[in-house]
Amino acid sequence: MPSYFPLPINFPLENKNTKVKSSITVFNYPNNFQINPNIESFKKDIYFCLYLRNKNSWLRLKEFECEYGNHINFKRDEFDIDQKDMAVIVASSQKDNPRETSHLPKPFSLRRDKSPIAERASYNFKVGNSISSFQGEYPYRMALQNKGSLFTFDALRLDKSLDQECYLLLMNLNVDASVGTKNTISILNTKKTVLKTYSALSNNFTILKLPNQKFEENYNLNNSERLFIKCSSNTFVPIFINIGKINKNYQISVEHSHPPSEMLWGIEKPIILGKIKSKWI
Repeated sequence: MPSYFPLPINFPLENKNTKVKSSITVFNYPNNFQINPNIESFKKDIYFCLYLRNKNSWLRLKEFECEYGNHINFKRDEFDIDQKDMAVIVASSQKDNPRETSHLPKPFSLRRDKSPIAERASYNFKVGNSISSFQGEYPYRMALQNKGSLFTFDALRLDKSLDQECYLLLMNLNVDASVGTKNTISILNTKKTVLKTYSALSNNFTILKLPNQKFEENYNLNNSERLFIKCSSNTFVPIFINIGKINKNYQISVEHSHPPSEMLWGIEKPIILGKIKSKWI
């Protein structure tokens, strides 16, 4: 399926003067074809457009041509983009894409066959001299949805000491620039008790510092107890950003979690998903 590539925000570490800086590396090469593909006829140049959400419109800031087999790196701090504004990279088979539009253009697909692997880009995060990346995307069909849900847990967090922190970056995108609703993100324990709530906007990035249950007061959790994260009104891609220090040098590890639907197979999948939603969401 075709995909968008929202460009994450830069954000400061809590109580520090250091920032985490983001970038995305996009490629004009299919990363999802099967064995022995016939790709000679598909060796064409494409274009990557950077769109900025401005009130009820998407404005095209830049348009770059990318030759077949090459890549382009988009760094957030190289563009005149406010931290509160949503920026999205859109692949296109042609140049001169709309300069202003109420709905994002449908992204061009590099898919060559029926391989089930999604079209992805490299999401890069840097703090100090340390860099971590993961392969990610925002599927086109998800960007068409006005409602959805989020349910995940904090198994990807690594903050096990006071000098380690875990941030949760929530990504939501809608093709319609006018969409910008507020959503409630809840943090729960294994007994489904709500420990903390946050506000997250649709069509935007939201950065949260997850509470460290081992060191923060008023949580009363044992060290092995999981925290669950949910939203009942919209879909978000959760990205866990773990940051620590070793000998005064920053270390960073980044990964995103998958929804429960991608962890289940078989004829009983709808039944299990129904139980999870009814009990947790």
